Amino acid sequence: MCSSTSSSDTNSSARGSAAASASRPKRLKITKEVAAAADRVKLTSRGAHHVFSAIAADQGVLSPSTSSIRRHRKVLRKETAEAAVKDYRNQVQEHDAVLILHWDGKLLPGSESQGHVDRLAIVVTSPSLEGEKLQAIPALPSGTGEAMASKVEETIRHWKFEDRVGGLCFDTTASNTGVHAGCCTLLEQKLGRPLLNLACRHHVMELILASAFKATFGDATSGPDVQLFKRFQKKWPTLIKANATIINDPRLADHDEWKRTTLEALAKAAATTRDDYKELAELTAKVIKGEVPTTFCKPGAHHYARWMAKAIYMLKMTMFKNEFELTPRELRSLQEMSVFIILIYARAWFEAPLAADAPFNDLTLFHDLHKYRDLNSKISEATVNTFKRHFWYLGTDLVGLALFSDKVTIEEKTKMVEKLAIDKDLDKKRWTTAPQDPSSVTLSDLVTKESLFSFTELKLDASFLQSPVLSWKTRRTTRARRPSNIWQ
Repeated sequence: MCSSTSSSDTNSSARGSAAASASRPKRLKITKEVAAAADRVKLTSRGAHHVFSAIAADQGVLSPSTSSIRRHRKVLRKETAEAAVKDYRNQVQEHDAVLILHWDGKLLPGSESQGHVDRLAIVVTSPSLEGEKLQAIPALPSGTGEAMASKVEETIRHWKFEDRVGGLCFDTTASNTGVHAGCCTLLEQKLGRPLLNLACRHHVMELILASAFKATFGDATSGPDVQLFKRFQKKWPTLIKANATIINDPRLADHDEWKRTTLEALAKAAATTRDDYKELAELTAKVIKGEVPTTFCKPGAHHYARWMAKAIYMLKMTMFKNEFELTPRELRSLQEMSVFIILIYARAWFEAPLAADAPFNDLTLFHDLHKYRDLNSKISEATVNTFKRHFWYLGTDLVGLALFSDKVTIEEKTKMVEKLAIDKDLDKKRWTTAPQDPSSVTLSDLVTKESLFSFTELKLDASFLQSPVLSWKTRRTTRARRPSNIWQ
């Protein structure tokens, strides 16, 4: 009797529970895709709650609470991040990839209590893998080399890439390049071995243009801005665009070799670049051809860090010299800078990313800047002095990359291979003993046994060096990209 009653109660309870479960309203489910979409449009958890509540009401289900949404998003972010790490690790292992480590800092908005936070974007690329992989964007306690090196080391050890890193790509600021406390030096110490120092060549090119600007205009900056550029930006809406003129300077009628090589570089760049890069390429090409653009882009940001934008500004202001009021000194300075940009700078800027061509391009640029003294001695002297501090790709560690360049002649490559057997005491990281007159210096003069270091770090098969140069199969090695590009 008791047993029968107990069984009846159990069945009744089960039926009641099932009925209650069936009658309980369903709750809107937050999927990985939904959470990712909310993150992509920067929805706060409270904002997401309002959106989900409206959707839930329409579907006749319950909306998750704000705290539930927050928890779900944190869990899904963690799962997504872990999956991305695992997937990229597998790719690196599968291809036995050598990684080039990039980093760059930027002030980004934090919480209301934090204000802006200095964060460090850490990225890796590889000659063996497509694209780049963002590793982390940690906050920095300070902008010192030690703070950056610690965050970079922590990140690559988390990804288990400490044995995969073969080179460092960085802006040439003191916090990165300091001999004792620079991030590069400290990273090599933390990892226990020397690494290729692939300085960002776009950053070096910006320093060269900045020195030319200062030599021509003097100290024309006001804080982060240049007043001349601010005036032009303000005047732009009222300018009659049809009144733009060609940049007419007798010096542009000569120097056919400079113009030819510049046009070749610009043609390649225009097909693969966009935004202000493409605008600079198209503007310069039009000027060399003696043409005036039919359309112009609105002038953009021109703060002190954006020297490519300043090059665009100077070309435009020279074209609109009849529409935009300029003092005689400003007009002369703009004319001088425009000629320099057209004949020398634009080509150097657009050829900067290719590491294999970097030794050849840097030595050529060094020669060209010296020759430019016949056109403007002030610009020549200022840019040469600046460039001498940044001969990273002419140090013995990296000059060997020129063996992969199509620009280097067979004869010069043959001499370079011969010099690989010679042990000479030359600068490893940077070429710091450049002569006053570089016209007699060739790439082979900078090659020693140490030039095989780049082959070792990038795990390149050097057996082809035993064969005649004519039998080599030309190939590219790696690309030295601007960290700050990841922010653009």
